[in-house]
Amino acid sequence: MILAVDCSYSVDEREYNLQIGAIGAAFAQPEIRQAIGEGPSGSIALALVQWSSEHSQMTALPWTRVTEQNAPAVGRQISSVPRLTADGATSMAAAVYTCLDYFGQSEFQAARRTIDISADGRNNNGPYM
Repeated sequence: MILAVDCSYSVDEREYNLQIGAIGAAFAQPEIRQAIGEGPSGSIALALVQWSSEHSQMTALPWTRVTEQNAPAVGRQISSVPRLTADGATSMAAAVYTCLDYFGQSEFQAARRTIDISADGRNNNGPYM
């Protein structure tokens, strides 16, 4: 799973902290931890990509194996990730293309690939899907 976090102009510091904090806190929730542990491999492969404009996507958390046991620690790591990308317009399409390429860089084998995109605007820059 890739968590694709919007860091475009429309996301101010408060909104960034809210979204990254909520994503991180989710990994401490018993329901989330249990779901991870009950999956076919007892774990998930996770990466976090920050994005804004067509030319601004950055890996903020490289591929990480998340288990029921280490999920809270991974969540704390996510909650502390600083904003790395440059501000810019909103290019969800470029974020999707970047994430699709990033799946090819994973050492993990997965039955499914998921991109979870957080955004507060519409695609207004770069390629269109």
